[in-house]
Amino acid sequence: MTIAEKFYAITGELKEGEVENVYFGKDNLTSEQVTQVEDLLKEHFGFSRIEWMELPAGIVTNSLGEEVAVVAKTKLIADTPTDDYKDRTCFFYQIVYSPVIYDPSTITIPVKDGMVISPLLYNPTTFEPSRKITIEWKPEDLFHKKGIQPITWDDEKTYLREKLEALLANPEEYKPKGRRGLMLRFALDKTEEK
Repeated sequence: MTIAEKFYAITGELKEGEVENVYFGKDNLTSEQVTQVEDLLKEHFGFSRIEWMELPAGIVTNSLGEEVAVVAKTKLIADTPTDDYKDRTCFFYQIVYSPVIYDPSTITIPVKDGMVISPLLYNPTTFEPSRKITIEWKPEDLFHKKGIQPITWDDEKTYLREKLEALLANPEEYKPKGRRGLMLRFALDKTEEK
């Protein structure tokens, strides 16, 4: 299980197009979820202590008992555990999920039955949204699946319409798999630097 999937298990996975719940902090997590997040942060990063921040910047008490100003920085999280934070105090602000990200080299590769419907793509110049449907077929399929011989263009058009109808009836089954990026916003106790 990836680190992002572990956080999804705590916060609940977002639905495609959902934008209102892309960040989670102390204000919108239950006490049980807060404890689970703390445990996961300690397990993955090796933090010795987690202090929650109400705002992305503020005054906190460091390990020497001094009040210092800290600012939470955003860090993109990978699945590889790191020792950079071992035995350090984390002033934690938020979990942030990116929108769904798709690999551009795979969004036109058929997902099911030789077809794929792309996610909503935006033209970078005009910002106009569009989708693409890719349908691959072999005229020989008409012979093998339907026993048609000789195969005419009208037979192929009918076959394509049937395939397109199947795609449009259940478009979710033909969408490529995307992923969400996981970012954490936190600050570290500077007095504990190695």
